[in-house]
Amino acid sequence: MGLEKALRFACSGVKSGVAKEQAATGIKDAYTQFWVERLLARAKELKTQHKTPNEIHDELLQWVDEKMDTIRNEIFTMKGIGSDLVSATSINTLARV
Repeated sequence: MGLEKALRFACSGVKSGVAKEQAATGIKDAYTQFWVERLLARAKELKTQHKTPNEIHDELLQWVDEKMDTIRNEIFTMKGIGSDLVSATSINTLARV
């Protein structure tokens, strides 16, 4: 699902990857976005501690995997609502005015 991929991009500290995933899926959940921003900030902090990109990704990904029940918006896990709602909803992007 797009939200989980966005979280995984955030574990690498790749803000552009998060934005591309959100644009591609049309999903940007405010609850999950809070955690995305925290992960991006933590990745930046770990870079200042001279950790390698792989070390940063592994550490944050482990944290996400351990806390997934807390950081995932429950609405997207409900049968008949979650991804079904997103895939059944027509979303038009406002590209040009």
